[in-house]
Amino acid sequence: MKMTFLKITLATILTASFLSPVATAHTKVQSATLEDGGVYQTLPDVFELVFAQKVGLATFSMKDSQGKKVDVDFTPPKSREAKFSIPMPELKSGLYEMTWRAVSKDGHIVKGSLSFTVQ
Repeated sequence: MKMTFLKITLATILTASFLSPVATAHTKVQSATLEDGGVYQTLPDVFELVFAQKVGLATFSMKDSQGKKVDVDFTPPKSREAKFSIPMPELKSGLYEMTWRAVSKDGHIVKGSLSFTVQ
């Protein structure tokens, strides 16, 4: 009986160890049109944010160096996507910060941000 219990325990541990990388794998941003800390003379018409897996992009916002919200044409999509295209607003010279929050397939929140300067 002890040997059977030991085998079951060992099988459970091995199974959990094989499944744990999948369970803890969270998606991340694979690429973005703008670079964190980048300095730009001109900006693209559209900001693209690409994740490693499909996510639900729940929020996307931008603010200036004084913390004032910049109007961005973003409505959370109803479907999960890996790539999001957000129209860039007209921006004056200065420092800006973009922030976003997405929900991965496994339900984990993925937060991110990047700052850039317009000259």
